[in-house]
Order: sequence, then C-alpha cells, then structure tokens
Amino acid sequence: MPEATSDLPWVNKRGDTYYVFWYDEKAQRTERKTLGTKDAAEARRKYAEFLVGEPVTGSPSGLTVSEALDDYLKEHVRVKCVASERREVAIRHLKEFFKTTPLAQVDILLSRRYVQARLNGETSGSGRLIPRKVTKLSTVRYELTTLISAARHACEWKRITQLEIPKIELPEVDTAERPFLTEDEVQMLLLSTSGWLHDWIMIAYYTGARKESVSQLKKSQIDRVLGRINLQPYGRKKTNKRKPVVPIFPEIADIIDRRMKDTPGDYLFEQPCNVYGPFKRACEALGLHGRSNPHILRHSRATNLLHQGESLFMVAKLLGDRSETIDVTYGHASPEHIQFKSVT
Repeated sequence: MPEATSDLPWVNKRGDTYYVFWYDEKAQRTERKTLGTKDAAEARRKYAEFLVGEPVTGSPSGLTVSEALDDYLKEHVRVKCVASERREVAIRHLKEFFKTTPLAQVDILLSRRYVQARLNGETSGSGRLIPRKVTKLSTVRYELTTLISAARHACEWKRITQLEIPKIELPEVDTAERPFLTEDEVQMLLLSTSGWLHDWIMIAYYTGARKESVSQLKKSQIDRVLGRINLQPYGRKKTNKRKPVVPIFPEIADIIDRRMKDTPGDYLFEQPCNVYGPFKRACEALGLHGRSNPHILRHSRATNLLHQGESLFMVAKLLGDRSETIDVTYGHASPEHIQFKSVT
C-alpha cells in the first residue's frame, strides 16, 4: 500500500472489494470510501470520478475481446494493412482463447495465462487442441500486440473509454536466438531448388526484401537502366514497414532479365505466388527444421552481411530499417565476426 502521507488518493482492495484511500491532514489519519465493485475496470472508472468530483463520460461498454478484434480486422487490418495474413492468424488465436471476455477485464494475469496457453499448445487458431505444436515466444508477443492495437482502435472509434484499455504484459523475447541460414546453407538450399522457387529465393535473399514484396513484385518496379528495384509499388499505401529502393545485384541480374522477358503479365512471378509451402518443404528436406519460414532469408542476408564486415548503415539501408534496429536485431548474432567498415 502507498505511504499514508501520499498527496494523491489511491485504490486498494479490502477483501474482494475496491476502495479509494486518502490521507486527511486535518484529522491526521487515512480515510477510505468503498467503490462498490469487485471489477478492476469499474473500479478505475469510479476512481476517476472520485478524483474529478463528477461522473466520467462513458460507462463500461461491455465490448468483448472477440468483438473488438472483429472490428479491428474489418475496419483497419483489411483496409490499411498491405499484408493482412499474419494479423488474421493472430486474431484467430486471440479469439479462441479470450472468446467473450470483456475487453476491459483483460489484465496482466490474463495476458500471462494467454502466453502459457499458447506455449503449451492449448490454442491452435482453429478450435483444435494441438499440444505438441511449438509456438515461438516472439509469435505470442506479436499476437498480444495485435490485441493492444485492437483495443486502441476501439478507443479511437469511441467504443470504449481510455480507462477501459486493458493492461497487457508483453513477454520478453531474447533476440539473440533469432535464427538464420549461413551462406553455405543458403547455397545448399539454392542447389536443391529449381525453376520459379530458385529464382524467388535468389531475389528474396539478395534484396533482403520481405516475402510479400518479392511475391508481388511488378515489372514496373524494376529499372534496368539505373540498375535498381523499387520495393514500394506505385500507388500502394505506405506502411511502417518501409520498402526501400535496392540495387539489382550482379547475382540476380540475369534472373531479373529472364523473368522480365519470359513471365507473362505485369508481375515477375505468376499470381498468386504461394511460396510458403514449397519453401518450407525445401528447407525441411535439407534438415533445416525450425528455419523454414521464407522471412528467414531477410534475417540471413542481414546477418551474413554483418559477418562479412559490412557496416550497420549499409545493411540498414538495404533492409529499409534504422541502424539502431539492425544493431539490436542482428548485430549480436556473431559479434566476434563484426568489423565495421567506413561508409563512403
């Protein structure tokens, strides 16, 4: 409990009921008043009313987690997110666990239970129990950040008040364990694949681009005269995931020319370009279990460049990230190999 001489009233429990406490200087004693509720969200609202001396606009909305997630999916994810698949998967897992839980009742304890349930395989995103499925902590963290975003969206759309935004604890993720493929493993993967998949891997690896950027790459984004690729499609809404202009590296120049000439239509790869399954099977056939997500090529390119002594600045410029982000995310992967080169 806070010190008895605190200038600001505070909230605490007596049994299951919330009370507001304050120190009466004249009487030189601590006074209290019941808030008449056992619910944390209701207690926060009544505490705010006590502080301002009048009712706070907006009563508990009763908005459930599932309802908030559905609204967020319909009004934001499918409208503003270029690649919504990952968000949609996260929403399925969240809805399966929280169901009709009021959004305002989600707290640190419940978010910890969600983390444990996901790590134990108690939710699959499809209603089925898959106890052996291994879920990465970084995935669970991403899912909880999705719930936070949905809650903020609900507040912006005035479906809940600021006081009803849930208190969610995000699990700590050790970025030092971020997996990657060594240069030898990348070459082994390339030797084991052919056709469009081989070309896709080459372009994705050397450009360091995200899966969607390569899969939906249009011929109009490629400038052979200047020797560069603009990963931001013309007219496409820009997001926080920056899509830089990258060079056409010598290793992929012939592939670019061939696909520009031979692939019909506007895209470099036939649409839809469903690379996840073929890439995963190719990796697992080589024993690269746990490292079979196409996004690993981006991690691998950054890490291998740092191993080769490339500067944080140049790697950040290629990936469209800040140098600080590259340092935190990739720079520790093999620090004994990192030698900084001057940037000219």
